[in-house]
Amino acid sequence: MTACSSVKAISRLLASVSLAAVLLLGLLPGIVEACYGGRCPTGEDTGETKVQVRITITVEPEGAGTVEVDGEELTEESFLITQGESVTLEADPARGYVFAGWSGSITSTENPLVTPFYNNKSITVHFAPEEDEEESTVAALSIIIPDGTEVTEPDGNEVSELTSDTVRKHDTPEGMIIVSPVYDLGPDGAMFDPPLPLVLPYDRHELPDNVEAAELVIAWFDEENKEWVELDSTVNEDEEVVKALVEHFTEFCILAPLPEEAMIASSGSSPGFSFSSLDVSPVEPRVGETVTVTVVASYSGGESEAATTITFAVDGVAVESRDVIVPAGESRHVEFTYTPTSASVHSLSVNGLEGTFDVAPSAPPAALSEAVALAESDSFELPSVSLPSIPSLPALPTTKAPDFIHHWWWALAGTLTTLALVLTLPVIRRR
Repeated sequence: MTACSSVKAISRLLASVSLAAVLLLGLLPGIVEACYGGRCPTGEDTGETKVQVRITITVEPEGAGTVEVDGEELTEESFLITQGESVTLEADPARGYVFAGWSGSITSTENPLVTPFYNNKSITVHFAPEEDEEESTVAALSIIIPDGTEVTEPDGNEVSELTSDTVRKHDTPEGMIIVSPVYDLGPDGAMFDPPLPLVLPYDRHELPDNVEAAELVIAWFDEENKEWVELDSTVNEDEEVVKALVEHFTEFCILAPLPEEAMIASSGSSPGFSFSSLDVSPVEPRVGETVTVTVVASYSGGESEAATTITFAVDGVAVESRDVIVPAGESRHVEFTYTPTSASVHSLSVNGLEGTFDVAPSAPPAALSEAVALAESDSFELPSVSLPSIPSLPALPTTKAPDFIHHWWWALAGTLTTLALVLTLPVIRRR
């Protein structure tokens, strides 16, 4: 190749490099200041690209109500909002229902509920049947102290304060059933002159079958003789209360005659049988929660095997009787179940073995739903909580790209030009 050809080739190379430098210098500012995802390096938010999150709402039970989102009724199972946006959720119960709470990704009893959302959420709104006012109204224990009544303690001093507590049911009279809590009124032994009217409430829905309200009586517990003593009583079926006059404070309850078909057999055990290891689980259930009662029946009689009847009773009323056959020298575990319907302390017995369990009110629907959801999920996630609205982050401050981002391209162009001259001059000199 001749020197002339080399010069021409290098000149073309130099021209190409210079052209590339010029193009880069022209395009660089646009590349540096390009906006991506709605955000520019200058801090400007173009608003062109927004992240959407999906909020899914489930109504439980179905048809019990609707949900409004920012004042508009939700007609689909889910809706989309911009990430970080606050919305107002309002539950609107249908007739016959009341709002009970939110569960799932958010646990709250607020209605309406205002909260921001930053990712996809699944929320369940709970409604509960509206209680009938007649059934939900329960009279309360009352003690009427007329003017002029002397209230004194056993030592003769004047009573300064009256107390009331409930204790477990005990010593149920044969052929009777306790149909109210046992009230321990104090101070114990306080005397009244003249006698005071005592009013005890009952719930007609809790009365055993075939028990008439007119048969109810108030009784007080005689500590010395360990027995209940009935008082002359008056029943007001409209107000569901029983009234009687009392002369002193002790334990009081309402008794009712036990229907013949509910009476426990005096003895269902065969000779040689013994019973042990009474177990109650749970001992503090909630209303509607199943209680499991187990007992061990052992036989040590002279027969190769024998049969016996085991009777399980709650508050003196037979719940279930079961015949079991046990070989000589062996034992059998016998299990019973019971679902309480009222919140109070209940006594139980199984062929002479006695125990108690304390029933608490039923759990709120939202709490139950959350517990079931956690139990059925494959992973545990802390429940979300309702937070106040969080203001949007301020826009990034407007800044210009540093000067060196532009100036180094001029330096690059100068470097390329110098390099081209260095390569070209030796060739020119040889020529």
